[in-house]
Parts: sequence; structure tokens; C-alpha cells
Amino acid sequence: MESIKTELVDFTQAEEKRLLFLKERVLKTQGKADSLARTIAGALYEISEKKLFRIEAYTSIGVYANEMFGIEKSTTSEAISTFSRFKSETDPYRLGEEWEPFGWKSLTMLRKYSDEDIAVMGITPDCTNREIALSIKAFEDSKTAIENSDLEEKPVEEEKPVEEEKHNEEESPAYVSRETFEEELPHSFPQKEIHISDYESPEA
Repeated sequence: MESIKTELVDFTQAEEKRLLFLKERVLKTQGKADSLARTIAGALYEISEKKLFRIEAYTSIGVYANEMFGIEKSTTSEAISTFSRFKSETDPYRLGEEWEPFGWKSLTMLRKYSDEDIAVMGITPDCTNREIALSIKAFEDSKTAIENSDLEEKPVEEEKPVEEEKHNEEESPAYVSRETFEEELPHSFPQKEIHISDYESPEA
């Protein structure tokens, strides 16, 4: 039986065919799961927008989805934000026609980017999740490089030297002589002569 050689181990043609069969099964199931995921996301989005969870005395969609369907709060948040980002302009509870061909996982990866960003990255419905991830990384690296370049080109403003305060020696003398102080003191504090005889006892 003919074998297909790899660097690590040899596989038979039968094993190769088996791999192709299993890959196809996974892809088909993913397609169904993808359809289910966007259906669930749409339902959660509508429940959240209309606050229908209050009918059953719940205070938030996160708690409701977790207790009712076993969906983690983070997953619920991601599903709702993704659906909200790509919803139809004419029907808010359906995805936009231009986004229908994309896989749900792809949309969750792209939800934080504008239509212009997605076009610049060259992402199409035919792109795999791995290709999308690589495109996003390249896009972010490019943005970072541009931001760093702008910072390097921006001239640094020179700090202006702090001017020393000039003191007016006449208004604020740094030194006052003792003679001047003593001369001014009598005028500042009125004096009165005190005679001891005025306070002598009458018996003296």
C-alpha cells in the first residue's frame, strides 16, 4: 500500500482519506453551529434591547442568559455586541445582507473594526479565521508603527528657562539695621512715664 511520507511519521492513503472525511464533517457541523450561533445572538440581542428578561424578574441579560441557557456572561456580551455591530439598517433584529456571507466567528473577530478598516485589511467572506487573525495583527502593527513614527517626528518643545524673580530692594529690603529699627520703635509703640510715688501707700 502506497504511503504518504511526512517529516514525523508515515500515513497511508486510507488514513489521508479518513482525514478528509473528518475535516468535511467538522466543517459541515461548524456551518450548522455558525447558523445556530447567529440565531442565538439575534435572540439574545432582541431580549436585551427590549429588556424582555424583566418579564421573568431578571435584572440583566447576562444573569438571565446564564441561568436560563447556561451561557457565560462574557459569551452573551460578545454575541450581543457582535450582532449590534453588524445588524441590518432596515431591520435591527437581522444581520445586514453584506455581512450574511461571513462566518459568525469571523464577525466576532471583526466587531471592533469599522467597515473602512475591514476593507483596508482586505478581509472577505472567503477568508479563513486564521487569515483574518493575521490580517488584524498586521493592521494593528501598522497602526502602532505609524503612531510611533508620528511621535518621533513631532518636535519636542524646549522648556523655557524660569526667570528669576527680581526683588525690589527699596520695597523689600533684605537687611534692616539695628539703628533703623530702634529709631522707628518709639514711633510705633507710644510710651508713658510711670512715677513710683503715685502708687505709694498712704500709710508710708
